[in-house]
Amino acid sequence: MKILRHIICILILLTSVTVAEENKTPVPGSPGILFPDMQHFIKKKKLVLAIYEEDTPPFFYRDKTGETVGIDVDIAKTIAKNIHPDIEVEITRKAKTFNEVIDIVSRGEADIAISLLSYTTQRSRKVYYTRTPYIIIRMALFVSQLAISQSGKAPTLNNMFSEKDKRTLCVIEGTSYEEVAKKVLPHAVLVPVKASKDLLPSVQAGKCFAFFEDDQGIRKRLIKDPQLNLRYQMIVLKDELDPINIVIGPKFPELAEFIELMIQHTASLRFDLDDLLKKYQHTFIDIPA
Repeated sequence: MKILRHIICILILLTSVTVAEENKTPVPGSPGILFPDMQHFIKKKKLVLAIYEEDTPPFFYRDKTGETVGIDVDIAKTIAKNIHPDIEVEITRKAKTFNEVIDIVSRGEADIAISLLSYTTQRSRKVYYTRTPYIIIRMALFVSQLAISQSGKAPTLNNMFSEKDKRTLCVIEGTSYEEVAKKVLPHAVLVPVKASKDLLPSVQAGKCFAFFEDDQGIRKRLIKDPQLNLRYQMIVLKDELDPINIVIGPKFPELAEFIELMIQHTASLRFDLDDLLKKYQHTFIDIPA
């Protein structure tokens, strides 16, 4: 009798396990049970990518057909295909500032942003950042050689932007550059401009003594127009590294960790600026400065 009861208990247990396994319905085409974030995107079949509206080749730019392409887009497509081969990348480029890119992701209008985005503490309150950057650039100044010589001082930051002189410094509004410029050059008078393309004309017109950007932007200008080297000087702030990270919406912590591990373990998703400027020179050489 005891043996019979034992056999019945085993059969009941096996039946319960079978029912429990049947109730775990896997996403079609995906073995096992995936994290909720992964299931969400597989069912949605798209990953929405936010990118700043102004072209910044080779990272993101419109090709001759008007399609947005570039390194940042390629990274997004790699992420999507690693979640599931059927997932497509949908791009939104309505953000008029880099801060707006963050806000679009924060509000859930895009799932991720890959758009040359720097880290700031204010931004990190709204979205997830990957811990590992996909490229590291440096902050830099672009200043007229004539302006330096007329100032009668050596081209050091403290000399050029002293409290007494109150010199002007152009910076793109809605970017992390504003925050860094206030920290590094507290006596500079910041003059906001709307876009990267407005920086050089502002210095040439005498609106600013210099402009503040990153070395990738300034180096592209010097490659496109070597004559600028005769009239202007780039001053790289070697201590001001600017790690560029991927941003993920606040509803997707598992996606954030998935992307972080991808960047960590995939060498082809981490880039060197020198290599990029050589390999992709054709993407920016014919674009107006």
